[in-house]
Order: sequence, then structure tokens, then C-alpha cells
Amino acid sequence: MSAEVFISYAAKDRERVLGLVKRLRDA
Repeated sequence: MSAEVFISYAAKDRERVLGLVKRLRDA
């Protein structure tokens, strides 16, 4: 997964991505 794709996703679906990051950090 490239950074560009991730950034594109973040711009599109920010809350969802932030929730995913939060999960990964808690894991």
C-alpha cells in the first residue's frame, strides 16, 4: 500500500482511517 493511496483514502474517509489507526495503535 503506497503512501499516496493512503493519503487519498484519508482525504476521502478521514474518520474511518483515524479509527483504523487508533485500532492499530491499541493492538
